[in-house]
Amino acid sequence: MKPSVYHVGLTPPPSIEIDDFQIHYFPVLDVIFKSSHMPEDIREVLKQRPIIVLMSKNSVSGLEEWLSNYNLDNKFFNGYNFWTVGERTQNYLQKVIGIQSSYPDEMTGKGLIKVLNRRNYSKVLLITGQNPQEEFIDHLSMSNIHFFHFPVYEVCAK
Repeated sequence: MKPSVYHVGLTPPPSIEIDDFQIHYFPVLDVIFKSSHMPEDIREVLKQRPIIVLMSKNSVSGLEEWLSNYNLDNKFFNGYNFWTVGERTQNYLQKVIGIQSSYPDEMTGKGLIKVLNRRNYSKVLLITGQNPQEEFIDHLSMSNIHFFHFPVYEVCAK
């Protein structure tokens, strides 16, 4: 009998064949898409002309649901610059909502902050989960990048 490997992430592991192990998928986390912000709240923030940052595919899905809940489309964000943390999130944003974005060469939170600094962006509308990574938030603050947190999902135990 092969030894077992248990995967408990949000999504199933890639389907790969490993002769030495049997892989079992048991999801223990769930994503709930929700936001307490009204369109008026976000319009007020947009008046400051921030860069809009999405940190993950869940951010994109949550934003899509938020737009849908208020019968809005991508025109709500016309004229604003979008950045994602990486290429997969960029592609997903384009596919799901139809919004073009940029991403840093170094596809990490730190890489994104470096680009924001280089381009002198100091205001960000941060679209992410309920509890963004503290290290990322700390680096934004240390870089004098002011942000408005727009949570659109929450990760919780099933």
